[in-house]
Amino acid sequence: AHRDWVWYGVTWALCLVSPLLAVVSWAIQAARFFCCKPPAARALRPRQRGPAQAAAWTLFALGLATVIALFVGLSIVVACTNGKCKGNPWWPHHGQMPHHAPLAPYGGRVNVTLAGLGCDENGYGFGNNQRYLYQGTTRDGRAYYRGESKTDMYIYYDKHCSEDVPFGAWILGRKPDIHAPYSLDKAPRTGCWNDALIMASDISVPVGPQHWSWVWCGDHGRRDTDLVVTVEA
Repeated sequence: AHRDWVWYGVTWALCLVSPLLAVVSWAIQAARFFCCKPPAARALRPRQRGPAQAAAWTLFALGLATVIALFVGLSIVVACTNGKCKGNPWWPHHGQMPHHAPLAPYGGRVNVTLAGLGCDENGYGFGNNQRYLYQGTTRDGRAYYRGESKTDMYIYYDKHCSEDVPFGAWILGRKPDIHAPYSLDKAPRTGCWNDALIMASDISVPVGPQHWSWVWCGDHGRRDTDLVVTVEA
C-alpha cells in the first residue's frame, strides 16, 4: 500500500512535466486494482484500494474539468462567430482621453464619408465604407450619422459603451438610443457592439486620416487601423 501511495504521489510530480503520461500512469494504477484483479483478490488487499480509488477519482475530476473547459471554449467560439463578442476586453484602463484634429466642422452638422474599412482576409466590413448622413444630435449634444446605403449602420459618440469600453469613443455600430446618457446601443449584445471605434473625448467626429482604436473583422479584431472620414464640401 505504501508503494502504491508513492506511485500516486510521484505521478502528480510527473503531471507537471508530462500531463499525458500522468493520466496514463493513473489509469494503469486504477485499472491494475479494479480491472485486473477479481473481487476475491481485491478483498485480500484492502490497503491497495485507497491509492487505486484516489487515482480513479483524479482521472474523473480531470475528465470533468476538460469537458467543462471544452464546453466553455466552444460557447465562446460560437458567440464570436455569431457576432456577439465584439467587445474589447483588452481595453486600456486610463483616464486621459485622446483629442484629435481635425474635427468635423459646424459641430458635426455635416454629412461625412467613411473609407479604409475592410478586412482583406475575409471581406468583412467593406460595405461600411459609405456616405453617412447627419441625423441630429444625441443627448450629450454630439452629432450622429446614419449610413446612406447600409442604413442599419450609424456613427455616434458614447461616453461609456460597456464595461469593456468604459471610456468615451466615436463608434461605428447599430442604431443608438439618442435619449440615453450612455450605453446608447440598447439592442441585445455582449460587450460594446461595434464594427469600429476611436477612443476620444472630441465634441465632433475626427475627420481626415486617423488611427482608429479598434476594427472588427467578423471573427477577430484589430487595433490601430487607419481609416479616413471626409466631410462633404
